[in-house]
Amino acid sequence: LPVLVVILAVPELLMKVVFGQAYAEGALPLLILNLGQLVNVATGAVGFLLIMTGRQKRWLLFTALALVGNVLLNLLLIPRYGVIGAAISTSAAVSALFLTGLVSVRLSLKLWPYDRRYLKGLAAALLAGLAILALRSFEIQSDLLALALISAVSAGVFLLVLLILRLDAEDLTLLRQAAARLKTLAGGNPNP
Repeated sequence: LPVLVVILAVPELLMKVVFGQAYAEGALPLLILNLGQLVNVATGAVGFLLIMTGRQKRWLLFTALALVGNVLLNLLLIPRYGVIGAAISTSAAVSALFLTGLVSVRLSLKLWPYDRRYLKGLAAALLAGLAILALRSFEIQSDLLALALISAVSAGVFLLVLLILRLDAEDLTLLRQAAARLKTLAGGNPNP
């Protein structure tokens, strides 16, 4: 989410710094495609759940319908809007696929991936976005420095909010495993 917040807040700056001024016009398609991928990530592993529970034909049907929808939207939108139309088509198809999968998992498996813990991440992302907006009011001459500061502020505020709201047991386990893995990669003993 902290990376997504940066992409949503300053897509043009990101494109200029990473790829050069000539690619700055790709900011809007980047933004649109990221919104579609946000739906993908936010819905969880619905495709895998359907496949692993014997509903692979249903997932195949949803995927085929999303493909057909994407092609039709591309035929409709690309001639009129170019690369932005392609981004809208792809984002709409991806969103429809995973939202349909989410509904199917809910109805057939009675599973729902959301609970109150997700509100912590949303609050952290919202406050990180507000911090970036405040930071953008300062005039920073270097695009690279601006992107670095914005990225650091996004990650810092996001982490700070999560810490203030307290990490869940699953979060702590993940952090311990990541620390052990980093220690192993660095050549140290993973078990202190």
